[in-house]
Amino acid sequence: MPSPGTGNKGIDSGSRARPGWEGCRLFSNPKPAALLSSTEGFHPGWIAILDGKRVPTVKVNFVFRGVYALTPGNHRLVWEFRPRSLFQGLAVSSSGFLLLFA
Repeated sequence: MPSPGTGNKGIDSGSRARPGWEGCRLFSNPKPAALLSSTEGFHPGWIAILDGKRVPTVKVNFVFRGVYALTPGNHRLVWEFRPRSLFQGLAVSSSGFLLLFA
């Protein structure tokens, strides 16, 4: 909804999100070009996929995450959390497991 006293048209009220354990899917229909932001914390492990193409994730207000790429029209944004440390830990744990039983 637009804020009182501003010319901002905002994102259509038809926006909806589906959170999941691995991330979130958002369906949106912004009227003007828009920055979509989330109140969840920024981490370099977050990956944004807009309409099937990976787009850069930006830091909003120093701590939150967002995407600049929303143009007018219907969009599907998927947030996935893939921290590099998870894959590094998996590699170290797998190596240790193999050495233990070698």
